[in-house]
Amino acid sequence: MAATATRAHSSLHSEWWQYVLEYSNSISNLLGAPSLPSSSVIEDPMTVLQPVKKPTYLKAAWHLLEIFYVDKMSSSWLPESLVDWLADYDCLLSKAEPTIHSKLVGLQNKLVYLQVIEDDPEYWEGISLALAVGWLDIVVKLLRLHGSYQLDQIDNRETENGLVEAVAVLASTMPRMRPDSAMGRLGQCYKNKSDFIKAWEKWRGQIAKLDCSAFWVQCGHHRTREGLRNLLQIMLGNLNNITSATCHWMELFISHFLYMRPFTVGLEGMRSLAQKCVAAETRNQFKWFDGVAEWYSWRKYRGCFSRVLKRIWTVDGYTCHRVADS
Repeated sequence: MAATATRAHSSLHSEWWQYVLEYSNSISNLLGAPSLPSSSVIEDPMTVLQPVKKPTYLKAAWHLLEIFYVDKMSSSWLPESLVDWLADYDCLLSKAEPTIHSKLVGLQNKLVYLQVIEDDPEYWEGISLALAVGWLDIVVKLLRLHGSYQLDQIDNRETENGLVEAVAVLASTMPRMRPDSAMGRLGQCYKNKSDFIKAWEKWRGQIAKLDCSAFWVQCGHHRTREGLRNLLQIMLGNLNNITSATCHWMELFISHFLYMRPFTVGLEGMRSLAQKCVAAETRNQFKWFDGVAEWYSWRKYRGCFSRVLKRIWTVDGYTCHRVADS
């Protein structure tokens, strides 16, 4: 009798959360349709970031609340949900300070004028920025713009090109703890944690082996050699390299889960890490994400919701705190 009652309660609870998720998705759709890149028959090799309609701050906040409070199925791959969130909304963080998105926009505007792309320090900075937050498609695309891929140079720069391609392959095959890969995003996805751990350790071993390779001595291009080794250090979880490759504390926060704490599940240690990242990125004064630091208690949901929205600027003529208080 008790077992039957428990199953009935569990089923009802599951149905309730499914209803809540559907309702939340409906609200999210009202706040703005998903941003999809414009389609083109011929892709421009110099286009790093696909043009999309800029999302609203209210939708960004609502999406965060969905991640932490509504979508219970995402708890096993919560860090990757934050990677996707940042890919969609990092452009909104650019208003108060530089972000990875704003720097990549600047690089994209500059690419067409560069004669020898690998000689420019902003090119290597752009690759490291994208790698730090798991935007692997951008990493690989930028690496394959390297001059050593040109047909008239590849014979004379065989070792250099081999190193560039090796790093590109390692980036593109990075293990990800998520159900599937978002459209156009690279990486090998694993749903099972034990399979993910095995793949991660093997991948990290390949990176360490390349980092110790004798081929670096044969690479005559200084910026290429230093740029690639910096990318390897990011993938190996070197804190100094990761911190240098992020601008906003939210970017640093996500980088920790990608490269330093890849086996984190759910909310494990997130609050203390968020506080450390805010302290580390002293440049940041714009903290409208602060309210989400209270995610531990469902009883604080309304207060958290209100605090997050009150930090967002006016949307369509109405201040968000009016929405939260209504």
